[in-house]
Amino acid sequence: MRRAGRLRPGKSTTAPSSKPATPDAKPASKRGDAKSNAHRNLDKGDELQPSTGKDRSASKSASDAMDDSIGGTGCFVADTPCWVSVPVAAAVAGGLSLADAHEPSSDFTEDSERECIPICDVPLGARVPTTNPQGADEAERNESYIGWKTVSLEVQHQNGSIVDVELLRSPDWIEKHGLEPGRSVHLNLSDIDTSVHALVKSIAESPVIVPAEGAVVIGRFMTRRSSELVRVTFEDGTQLTGTAGHPVWSVDKLDWKPLGEFDAGELVQGRDGVVAVALVEQLAARPAVFNIEVAGEHVYEVTELGILVHNSLAGFDCKRYAELLYRVGTRDLKPGSGVEWDEFKGFIKQLSKEDFGGLYRRLRVAAGLPPDPPAGMVEPHAHHILFKTGLGYKQKVLVAEGLFILLRHDIDPIAGLKSLVWAPNIKGQHVTSKLEHVLDRLRLADNNGKGTQADVLEALDDLADEAVGI
Repeated sequence: MRRAGRLRPGKSTTAPSSKPATPDAKPASKRGDAKSNAHRNLDKGDELQPSTGKDRSASKSASDAMDDSIGGTGCFVADTPCWVSVPVAAAVAGGLSLADAHEPSSDFTEDSERECIPICDVPLGARVPTTNPQGADEAERNESYIGWKTVSLEVQHQNGSIVDVELLRSPDWIEKHGLEPGRSVHLNLSDIDTSVHALVKSIAESPVIVPAEGAVVIGRFMTRRSSELVRVTFEDGTQLTGTAGHPVWSVDKLDWKPLGEFDAGELVQGRDGVVAVALVEQLAARPAVFNIEVAGEHVYEVTELGILVHNSLAGFDCKRYAELLYRVGTRDLKPGSGVEWDEFKGFIKQLSKEDFGGLYRRLRVAAGLPPDPPAGMVEPHAHHILFKTGLGYKQKVLVAEGLFILLRHDIDPIAGLKSLVWAPNIKGQHVTSKLEHVLDRLRLADNNGKGTQADVLEALDDLADEAVGI
């Protein structure tokens, strides 16, 4: 499996102004009222009512960020309709095991091969028939899963929140991490981009892998009490309730965007075309929320509209990375100093494993641009106009400052189309004087926060031209 360290493009940390909840919000869709008997009842204190005490743009505390690391950043309430292959839906509806599911006959139409079930009922081994617009990990998607095991974990965060986890993993993965029932272990779950302490509850045989269309569900996550819950109402009245950070495909940005950062009028991708957002409300409720991990594609569709979402649990938190990078550059955070140093190393590991060339090609294709570097370019590489890490302490401080400028203007500095350019990987491209020039240009465009996003994007375009012609 190669998904270790895959970035989640488009995770912005600068939210737009909050839209206040209004009493005349559109009613929830009546489609998809089927609920799991095990999870349909909420305490009265947890009813899904709009919150009046917190703005969507409020920043997160360190404990919030840790809570987000698994399950907290990307989950939906239990009865959220999730699209799966027909054999899975039939087995779940009939109370059967996946072993009772069968491959659909050849005369099924595309629409008839998939149905909705509550996300809390989607089992390991199920099939999710959808594709990632930014490409898939074919090796992972085509894995045979022979001999794999079901690993059940309980993760408890420092703030007391608990996440129940089920993973479908290979014997090699289990041996590598030293997993045994009853043992507490520290896991660097690079497959879902997070590092946690977990109690191994059990290791069991693999479920049956359904022989049907779609990628296999290899992870299930239930956060017992959610945080930062939002409800998004779409133009036809359909509603989607989930955690604010869950990545949803933005048609406007051609990129992933946190659920809670959409505004009225923005477009998302549905099964039958684009769908407009009508209203975003923050909720006071804290019910259990659910997520799944989908092999290879890492996306799935929710609500009867088939809204395309990513299975990301932790995204690449650029703001947190910038904070830690600055502290390393100023020598406030030193090697081996504890949890935060380990967190910083995790960010660096993610960056080192990402295929930015492949990512940039996918971004360019999605934007209708030629994917490959110009013919004749010497040693072309997907160059970050603002360096992504920096060499030495001085460069790290400069990079951190630049990250904050781009984030202030809702520009993804790591995995955004405008932050990358095909450029020659030659001497002089990554020197400190070059980085200082980049920062001078970004500071000028930012104008102490008074500049516009268009000003900063223009600066990036100019700097991209310079990088190509260096």
